[in-house]
Amino acid sequence: MTPEHIIRTKRVPWVIDNEDVEDALRHFKVAYQAYFSAYSNTEIMLDSNPKYAVIKNFGVISFGRTQKEADVINDVISHTMTAVLRADKLGGYKSISIADSFDMEYWELEQNKLK
Repeated sequence: MTPEHIIRTKRVPWVIDNEDVEDALRHFKVAYQAYFSAYSNTEIMLDSNPKYAVIKNFGVISFGRTQKEADVINDVISHTMTAVLRADKLGGYKSISIADSFDMEYWELEQNKLK
């Protein structure tokens, strides 16, 4: 998988496994802000809102500012889920470390676009 995956989707999804959607969103954003605080130096925090959600007993939904952005995120998630499931069948999937994920998500070239 590529840096594009984490830049587009964040490291983890928003998981909704109960009926209190507002609480689940609040928890996601607090966890994202803690992740940013733990690994940031001079970076500008990206939008803390989720890019996709895994909804218990329902499925996966992607979010974007436009339909095109949501479609791209959906494509990335579909590709990622397929790759992870295949890797599990071949002996297991192992992600990069959280610190490496942060470095990839907050890649200097991407940060320069924000500045």
